[in-house]
Formats: sequence, C-alpha cells, structure tokens
Amino acid sequence: MVFATSMPISNTMAEMFTMQRSLHTHTLRRNQMHHFDSWAVTLGEAVSSIEPSPYGKGYRLQTRFARFVNVPNSWASSDKWPTCTQQRCLNTKSSHAGA
Repeated sequence: MVFATSMPISNTMAEMFTMQRSLHTHTLRRNQMHHFDSWAVTLGEAVSSIEPSPYGKGYRLQTRFARFVNVPNSWASSDKWPTCTQQRCLNTKSSHAGA
C-alpha cells in the first residue's frame, strides 16, 4: 500500500495517530493502542500549567501534549516504519509547469 501526503505531520498528535491507524492497524491492536487515549498515554507526555483565561478573567489549568516518549520501545515489534521520500529521489518527472 502506498500512503502519500504532501504535508508532514505538524499540527497535532491526532494526525500521527490517524496515519498510524490507517497504516498499522494490526500493530496498534497487538500493542493495545488502537484507541487514541491509550495511544496518547503510551507515546506522549502531557504537562499541566496555569495560563490566563481566554476571556481575560482569571486563570485556568490547561493540560497540553509536551513530547513523545517510549517510541522505540512501543514500535520495536513493528516491521513497518514510515518512509519519507522526496520527488528528486523517485526518479520521475513532475507534472507541474516548468519542472
């Protein structure tokens, strides 16, 4: 299967989970990470901090994803890793004008 995108994973953890769920369903099930919450707890670390309220009145406790953890251990049993390939490595011509 070829799964191609022109966008790197850059916005949210949910993007990475969605791609892995599409490409590695069996591995996620085998590792009991086929639900987002179990995947996020296993591979991510959340940090809570106090920040100003968006309404300008007081403060609130906000929990955000801070970093990935346990990635090598969690995927050691997977034989499929995503591969990033650029057009110049494919030895093909672009269909864009001027290319």
